[in-house]
Amino acid sequence: MELITLIKGKRHRICALIKGNHIPVISFLNEQSNISHRHASYTRGLRTLMERYANEGRQGLTTDQCHLADKKEGIWEFRRGRLRIYFVMVDASGGQGQIVLLSHGIIKKHQKTKVRDKEEAKQLRNAYNLAMADGRLKIYQQGEKK
Repeated sequence: MELITLIKGKRHRICALIKGNHIPVISFLNEQSNISHRHASYTRGLRTLMERYANEGRQGLTTDQCHLADKKEGIWEFRRGRLRIYFVMVDASGGQGQIVLLSHGIIKKHQKTKVRDKEEAKQLRNAYNLAMADGRLKIYQQGEKK
């Protein structure tokens, strides 16, 4: 499993999955930026929320900006307008605290979080834990070549 550190803050490191030659969460944000001026504003807002979370932790955001999408499974979401980025908290190797592991982004169209969105985040956390246990986890820094 390969991840990339998107933001390294004072409190948390925010990472995303690398699939092949792209990063799905970044692709989602870039696509949304190109849809409309409003969506571009929302994507900038999501990036700001993630930076604030990385530096200040959960206390730096309101429940409208970040909250539990599934309390039982520990699946969180960053929220800006109708855009959502799902994430889970995972333990970093070597006792280096926790990582905010971004799962995926969606345009929210329904009141309730869909089961498939919860499952995708849950599967990513499980894959991370297996990769860490098996020694197959590689976390790159931005700009670092494979």
